[in-house]
Amino acid sequence: MSERTKQSLIATIYAATLSPEGFNDLVADLADQLSSIVERTKGVGETGHRLPDSLERFFDRDALADLEQHIRTANVIQQRIGHFDNNAEKVQFIADCVPSPAIVFDASERVVAANRSARRQSLTGTPKLTDMTGSRDELTKIRKAVSALGLTGDFASVPLATDLANGLNSCALLKRIHPGFSGRKGGDLFLLTIADFGFDEATRVSFRDAYGLTNAEASVAVLLASGLNAEEIARDRSVSLVTVRSQIKSIKHKTRARDLPRLVRLICGYAVGILAPNGTLTPHQSPLVDGTSASSGMFTLSDGRQMEYIVQGAPDGRSVLSFHNMPYGLVLPEAGIRAAAARGLKIIAPLRPGHGRSGPLPGVTRDDLFNQVARDADELLTHLDAPKAVLLGHSGGSSYAIRFASMFPHKVTSILMLTRAPIWKDEWYRLLPQRQKLISTMLRYMPSLANVLIWAILSYVNRQDGNDFLRQSVKESEADLRALDDPETLRLMEDGIKFGLVQGPDAFCRDWEAMDIDMTAEARALPHPMHIIQGADDLITRPEFSAAFVEQVPTATREIVKGAGNLLFYSHWRRVIDRL
Repeated sequence: MSERTKQSLIATIYAATLSPEGFNDLVADLADQLSSIVERTKGVGETGHRLPDSLERFFDRDALADLEQHIRTANVIQQRIGHFDNNAEKVQFIADCVPSPAIVFDASERVVAANRSARRQSLTGTPKLTDMTGSRDELTKIRKAVSALGLTGDFASVPLATDLANGLNSCALLKRIHPGFSGRKGGDLFLLTIADFGFDEATRVSFRDAYGLTNAEASVAVLLASGLNAEEIARDRSVSLVTVRSQIKSIKHKTRARDLPRLVRLICGYAVGILAPNGTLTPHQSPLVDGTSASSGMFTLSDGRQMEYIVQGAPDGRSVLSFHNMPYGLVLPEAGIRAAAARGLKIIAPLRPGHGRSGPLPGVTRDDLFNQVARDADELLTHLDAPKAVLLGHSGGSSYAIRFASMFPHKVTSILMLTRAPIWKDEWYRLLPQRQKLISTMLRYMPSLANVLIWAILSYVNRQDGNDFLRQSVKESEADLRALDDPETLRLMEDGIKFGLVQGPDAFCRDWEAMDIDMTAEARALPHPMHIIQGADDLITRPEFSAAFVEQVPTATREIVKGAGNLLFYSHWRRVIDRL
């Protein structure tokens, strides 16, 4: 490799790292440079049906080492910058994660962010904490609670009747937050959210499962949070005081709460969706479903990891286990959600490890990841009392659907795959659009560089224009460009990128690596009927790909949808619901 070529590639890497105005041109340059390198590595006269195992025929060892060092430096820069453009966006994201009305204020009591629920109550642009309440006594209580947080770092609860509380039997929860800012000036930040402590059965069950409590212990915990003491709980439950005290001791041990005030704050924080079992900030209602009739939840897996999941359709309907695309493709358009409810379908969509707020699985092999995702989904179905389900594999999710069916065949009735079947042939590499080819090239030959690019994409979507990025990604397909003309589709996909990959690019990169494996042998061994819905104008996972899968898997059928592209999950959701 010439020094000029190497320097050009290095310059492009650093430029993409900073996600500047010319991002699209830089990505195009990077794609051209890498695809050219791959083509030259294959050499003249070869069949072109097999990609090279490495690029060492074009990159000498010293050049590769030099490139890797620059890539590592670029990644360090990105980690420091983050994929939000500025600190204000990070703060706003934290506020948006809380389902109750919430604000974030600084040490000078200046309100720096308010979530949508708070803004609906005329708090947009509130300059100071004093504007929240006309009561000096309440303000004094909040200030004392903030001072106490400086010592304990825990939650504080303050009885309030502020504009936010709307006269409900509520109180304010306060927590110091550490969003990981680099060089932030102005001191600490504090989250204040208003909670109504009316516990419903779903919250009680969720809290019970999260901490491994018995039914009796969960009921006692809720009564404690409702303000009853041990004697009152014993009378209410018609049991002895000794029994209640023993149950409280067990609850404190399982939740690791050192005393009753801490236990009550923990339960109250969980009830309003701002505490997970590990004490981290986490919502019951994900921003991914904001503005839709879908709901979301957090589930503690047997190994202690948290799994975020989304439920759409009829709460008591026939179960559909949906394996999402990367990173979007979880939430249907609102009309599709309502249609699913009308058809009696309950679509359960777990977020895979590292996506959204699902705990990551670093360092596992690709095959182990497939197996763990299947086991996680099985745990979720058991938790939701769903003994059997139709599997829905959306593009990259189809591989995970096949593995789930292999491991838990008795829990599967049928398999529906959208846009992609889990099959790959190296000769298809040449058919990929520019951006998809770029990511595939990097993940195969320079995975560390792929990490840099995905960080840059996340930054670009957050700080520039998700519409522009998505259109550039599907620019070869008129059908997909038409799909993006729908504002709802655009919003669902933008939110999928922003919130689905909030933990960074690792989960996306590992999902993409799963795209170039062939699972036809595994699929052939399954007894379940399989069906594929493919857009006729899909230029990313082309119809000939799924045709090759159907040829090799006798139980598989497919249908081609005219006028649909790769985004048929959004543009032709009626076809999806009909098939389910």
